[in-house]
Amino acid sequence: MKKTFVLIGRILALTIIGLIVTIIASAVTPQPEIVRAAQNSGNPNTLVLLLVERLVVALIFAFILENTVVRGWKLVGYMVWAVFGIATFMIQIETIVFGSAFPGLSVPDVLMLVLTAFVGTVIFVPMAILVMGKWKGTNPQTRPLFNKEYLPRVALIAVIYPVIYFFFGYFVAWQFEAVREFYATSTITTAQPLLTIIQIVRGALWVVSALPLLVMFEKRWQIITAIAVSFSLLPSIALILPNPVMPAPVAHAHLIEMVSSMLLFGLVTGWIMTGSKEKIGNPEDIR
Repeated sequence: MKKTFVLIGRILALTIIGLIVTIIASAVTPQPEIVRAAQNSGNPNTLVLLLVERLVVALIFAFILENTVVRGWKLVGYMVWAVFGIATFMIQIETIVFGSAFPGLSVPDVLMLVLTAFVGTVIFVPMAILVMGKWKGTNPQTRPLFNKEYLPRVALIAVIYPVIYFFFGYFVAWQFEAVREFYATSTITTAQPLLTIIQIVRGALWVVSALPLLVMFEKRWQIITAIAVSFSLLPSIALILPNPVMPAPVAHAHLIEMVSSMLLFGLVTGWIMTGSKEKIGNPEDIR
């Protein structure tokens, strides 16, 4: 019972710290004009929704850090890589690809948002590790981040990703009239082969972003769960917040689409990348 209360206290602490770090990161980095205008509008629901968003992120961090076998600065590096890659880098690629649908957001604006997210991640990750009590300790020998055995698996996942992407994009997001209207001005469409090529590349990059999660745990179910919840929620949960570049109906449609499609993709990715071993944290267990 005591451990449960301690864990709950740590999750609440991560939520509050995450909120403070988000505010600080936004304050110390340049913000696009469209974002500054939205911040000055004073939406009364923003703080509550931001707390919910930070709570979801805290729960994901708590699961990962409670179960990981990695410690200290090595864990910091792994977490910054995975969190920034999954929550920011992969999403902003999509923003640039569909840039014509966001006339108020230029490429330099996107880079500002990336910088803000990176600063926030770099500040929050070490603090989260400290709160969760995973700073001190000996790092066990784990499987390498890069493994030639990964290549055929990554290639398979890269092909699977656009199938899931286009399926959920059409049968979930595109069923909302607001989404169809929003992207009516986009210069890139599903009829263009370029979009398929981009999504194949993104499929591989999703795996690259998740590589640290493949070596941070002992058990296969922990890896699969970490990848699934991270893919599903880290990039999407911010869509509950007021969005200056995307109307609420469009954001909520994408939230439903991303949570469902990326949960499936995360489960598939974790299952394929971990092979068939139940315990894979020790390199000797995966031979």
